[in-house]
Amino acid sequence: MLQVSITETLQAFEAWRITRKNKREKIPDALWQMVGGLLKTHRPSKICKTLGLSGRQLHQRFGSSQSTDFVEAIAMHAQTGAPIAPIHCNIQGKTNRIELTLPCDQVSMILPQLAQLL
Repeated sequence: MLQVSITETLQAFEAWRITRKNKREKIPDALWQMVGGLLKTHRPSKICKTLGLSGRQLHQRFGSSQSTDFVEAIAMHAQTGAPIAPIHCNIQGKTNRIELTLPCDQVSMILPQLAQLL
């Protein structure tokens, strides 16, 4: 992913929109790479509004994990050290959102550790 400013990306989109053959022309991969770089530092809503993209376009291109770091870990029992359950964690960049996937009966066992992280 290219690391460029949102202003540079906007200028590139404006230039492309002026020179494209018709409104149904697909957005070039080079522009999508610029957008992908922005996802690390900007909210998707800010990118869409600034660049004139829809959330649907962004989702189709990057999926729901656009600026996400994925971590898979094993929850360990605090006293015994025995493995409890696998945890799948998606941590969104600047959106300050964490998603955990684990069995419902295991949630209470990790709440103390989550409180320490927050």
